[in-house]
Amino acid sequence: MLKDAITRVLSKAVLYVFCLVPCVFLNSCSEISKKTEVAKIVFLLRATPEQFSIWETVVDVFKRKNPGIEVELQNVEDRYYWSKLRTMIAGGTAPDVIFMESYRIKAYILHDSLEDLSPYIRRSKNIKASDFYEESLNLYRFGDKVYGLPNDIAVYCMFYNKDIFDNYGVAYPVDDWTWEDFMEKAKKLTLDIDSDGIKDVYGYVYGHPFSSFLWIWQNNAYLTDDYLNPGRITVTSDNFVQALKFISDMRFKYNIVPGVTEMEVLNTSLFFVQGRVAMVVDGHWMVPYYKNYANFKWDVVMLPKGKQKATLGEGSCFSISKGSKNKRAAWRLIEFLAGEHGQKLIVKMGFSTPALKKIAESEQYFSSKSYSEDAFIKSIPFGKCFPRTEHLAELQDAFYRLHEIVVMDKNADIGSLCEKYGKEMQEILGQ
Repeated sequence: MLKDAITRVLSKAVLYVFCLVPCVFLNSCSEISKKTEVAKIVFLLRATPEQFSIWETVVDVFKRKNPGIEVELQNVEDRYYWSKLRTMIAGGTAPDVIFMESYRIKAYILHDSLEDLSPYIRRSKNIKASDFYEESLNLYRFGDKVYGLPNDIAVYCMFYNKDIFDNYGVAYPVDDWTWEDFMEKAKKLTLDIDSDGIKDVYGYVYGHPFSSFLWIWQNNAYLTDDYLNPGRITVTSDNFVQALKFISDMRFKYNIVPGVTEMEVLNTSLFFVQGRVAMVVDGHWMVPYYKNYANFKWDVVMLPKGKQKATLGEGSCFSISKGSKNKRAAWRLIEFLAGEHGQKLIVKMGFSTPALKKIAESEQYFSSKSYSEDAFIKSIPFGKCFPRTEHLAELQDAFYRLHEIVVMDKNADIGSLCEKYGKEMQEILGQ
């Protein structure tokens, strides 16, 4: 009987072991599966073909360093980008990582669409808030929360065709030049080369109406009384009206810019690369395009000074969607893109003015032999911002309609137009 009892005990023990081993094995396989599972994230951005190839290169490097994260790049044309983003958020299919603009971010914060990155920054071993220019990080800081890691500082500078200046004996512009200097050079370089009564080269070309704010800021004028807490529209101020008059005079008084018909045929960038214009206002993001397509020597200089020195002080950043299901993976990506490694790759390709101080002040950033990179960095302290309101797009639309009349009608009563559109803007602002 004792022998039978021992046999029964041993049989149960063996059975238990055989049952236990598969369970342990299966559990181990499950853990391995969890550890090797690939996190999939979507990165929504808007880029030209030249810019998109750069993003692909940078993200490919990230994926090689992070094999557990799969990144899908969704590139949307600029004019459709923001409506596409709003539709995705409303439909519950928001991207994980969003290429965001500083002057648009408040609307998304107010609608609780973005993740607060402050806890991620505090825990990060790779990046600190103090790594960035304060002017840049503050664009995404609201109270004690941060909703984006800066990609760049979107300052504007003046690009100029050195060959045209050389051919007609005009001195290059310098960083401390003025509106008067600008106008003098632009008039000298507006040329009818073959004497057929048609201008072959213009001194300057209007950019997007967006860029006209640069002249307005330089004349110490603004769209609203306070950009952080806008309450009153100020387009009827003397300085604002004078700035619009200066913009109008470029075409109708001094004839230094092409007419509307010509501008409809060629955009600003094409005017420049075809050698049809001596000077154009643009941002660092156009450098790859000009390097590829401009068959002449060109350079960059700070914008001319009016009543004050001023340029755009906005920028772009990387944000995480509040609805992202892979926030840790999304953070890994933007930590890389905004950090030293990612920014080195972006700067190497001449893509942007970096907001990361270590990169912006490095020899690599100033390695260009063909143009003056430092003009962008020196412009940072003079940056101005658009008012932080969720109605900004509507305010800009009203301004663009005002601007269109100013540059198309030489008999426009600019003061009266500012009164009219100022009332409309005040109603949009709602205060």
